[in-house]
Amino acid sequence: MDHGKTQDEHCSDEYAGLCRKLLQKLARKHSTPLVSGQPNSWACRIVRTIVWVNFLDDKTQTPHMKSC
Repeated sequence: MDHGKTQDEHCSDEYAGLCRKLLQKLARKHSTPLVSGQPNSWACRIVRTIVWVNFLDDKTQTPHMKSC
């Protein structure tokens, strides 16, 4: 994955929406983990979680993407 590309170049609206929903869910927690760590690290973790639960790193599936 080229890290210089924008979300729109890698992510469908559906997957972008799933990432936003996960971010919102984490932000609503009473003791949100989002206050610690770097924003870029959290963005990577959120995207990686969505990739993992949707089997997007499985080459036998369409669509798929190469894992970092």
